[in-house]
Amino acid sequence: MNIHLFLIPFIIILGLFFSNNKNNGRKSYIIIVCLVLMLIIALRSTNIGYQQGSDVGNYAKAFDDIKSYSWQELWNLMLSGIGTSNDRGFFLLQKAIRCITSNFHIYSFLASSIFFVPFGIFLFLYSTNTKQLIFAFVFVTVMYFPHLMSGARQVYAVGFVWIAFTFFLRKKYLYTLFCIILASIIHFSSILILLPILMSTFITHNKIIKIIHLVTLFLVPVVMFQANSIIIFMGNSIGSDKYAEYGKNGLMGGTGIFITIITLLSLFCFIAIKEKDIDNNEFLRKLYVMAPCFTFFAPLIYSNGSMIRISEYFYLFLALLFPFAIEHFFDKKSANTLYIITISILSIWTIVGNSNNYYFYWQ
Repeated sequence: MNIHLFLIPFIIILGLFFSNNKNNGRKSYIIIVCLVLMLIIALRSTNIGYQQGSDVGNYAKAFDDIKSYSWQELWNLMLSGIGTSNDRGFFLLQKAIRCITSNFHIYSFLASSIFFVPFGIFLFLYSTNTKQLIFAFVFVTVMYFPHLMSGARQVYAVGFVWIAFTFFLRKKYLYTLFCIILASIIHFSSILILLPILMSTFITHNKIIKIIHLVTLFLVPVVMFQANSIIIFMGNSIGSDKYAEYGKNGLMGGTGIFITIITLLSLFCFIAIKEKDIDNNEFLRKLYVMAPCFTFFAPLIYSNGSMIRISEYFYLFLALLFPFAIEHFFDKKSANTLYIITISILSIWTIVGNSNNYYFYWQ
């Protein structure tokens, strides 16, 4: 089955069911949807169907193999890779969960909680209505669920980034830094989350943030067609031949829909969220600094599909940034119309464009 034929209607219908129940409804809705998504990830087949040919089987084998390594061996391995892009902390995460269970599907459920628990907490703390939540879950399901399904190590780094950003919003900076370090030893590219955090901290004039966002919008075609050079520069600047290699292939140019969606959402956020809005709302200001980051980094996927991992640390925050932009710009009736249009476009795109069938592990 095409799993999105179930997921999208489920997210929408359940959200409408809870829409009249304020805080308790939002909490119940978030918990149910997160648990269902985690179960779908946990119960997937590792060798056929959805994400066939991806790294799912490799991660299942790595989880089984980790039992033969001692904690000391894995700790030494991680220490030898600190400050590099070797991402060896992921093995410690696998080993920790292996101490709880030897079943890969239970492991997948527990590991996916590293993403969904902080994501759910973030949504509950900072969303204001169920419409925002419906959009957020549809958006993440459409734009990120293939990566969640693959079990890629970056998923867990993104989870720690959510935790780090939540601590940052609460001005708990030592916890923020600690979570960023944890994320970086799982996937080194997560260190990029420091960019919007530093922008938010040191750029005191919100007009400058708006100008930077506008500049990145104009740079979208430049980044697309200079993607290889930018990727090579980024890889060489951190001393990583592995990341530099991503930019040494010919431009593929097969990801125009993704770039178009991100750019259009970014443009709307630029128009809808005024300087006075971020002057008067510290949370919105810290959320808005994600916009110039994902606007700049998203077009790098034009060179290599793997480069989506760079923009994932930023564009996922559109899950709430875009709803806030809608509700700042439109009256209630017009906002509802735009919610319907945007969710419909995302839903149709993923249902029509996704040809991978989902199979449970027992099929």
